[in-house]
Amino acid sequence: KMSLLLFVGSILMISTFLGRAWWKKWLKQYPALEGIPIVGDQHWLLGHIPHLASQDFEEGLKKIAVEHADQDGLSCFYIRNLPALCITRGRDVKLVLSQTVLRHLDPMIQKHILRFLGCSALFVMNGKLWKLYRSAIHRVFTRQALRRCQSSINRVSLTLACSLIRR
Repeated sequence: KMSLLLFVGSILMISTFLGRAWWKKWLKQYPALEGIPIVGDQHWLLGHIPHLASQDFEEGLKKIAVEHADQDGLSCFYIRNLPALCITRGRDVKLVLSQTVLRHLDPMIQKHILRFLGCSALFVMNGKLWKLYRSAIHRVFTRQALRRCQSSINRVSLTLACSLIRR
């Protein structure tokens, strides 16, 4: 009986040690973007996702994007353990999107996004294919075009919300 208890105890200690070592490696927090203010109050596992997933998405987004932004409208927050750049000025967003072709999505989030949007959605595309589609549709998203479509966007959003509530 005593030897069995010692055996089980040693197995538990070894598995706890190995599990913690793996967990620390998996949770390794990548360094923040240099020179950009970091949003505080992050969850140890999820980063700043709880701020965005709270009851009031706008308040969480405002806390991340506006309250911690520097004079250039930039801030850095974490999605799990990966730093993400938050850009609040439209001209800066346009500049960044026109200069980059490679974007990294967190694998856990990407899995859920792929199930929801599919692999051909612009949001999950990467590389030259993303840049090709983005350049083809970016002229559609002008301020005037979005104003004209606002009522349709609202109607579709309400329909989506109602169908999700019914499920």
